Amino acid sequence: MEMMTDKTQPRSSLSPDETAIPAVATGTILWVVAWVILSITSGVDQGTSSVWWWAVAAAGTLTGALGLVYFRWRRSRLQAR
Repeated sequence: MEMMTDKTQPRSSLSPDETAIPAVATGTILWVVAWVILSITSGVDQGTSSVWWWAVAAAGTLTGALGLVYFRWRRSRLQAR
């Protein structure tokens, strides 16, 4: 009789550590909050410093959203195995 290893057992659900979705979602939410706050408080006459931080928050929001799409796709592929 052959023993099943972790690789051969079917997986019904993955832990949050394996999917990374909770961590990426939390980071994305924080970037969205920062982006909204900077959009409200930064005026046109604030200078390049505020524009730079606004762009950083926008980039964090965009990469977080792309990360969520990717990790959801990855989770569905791992569950299908």
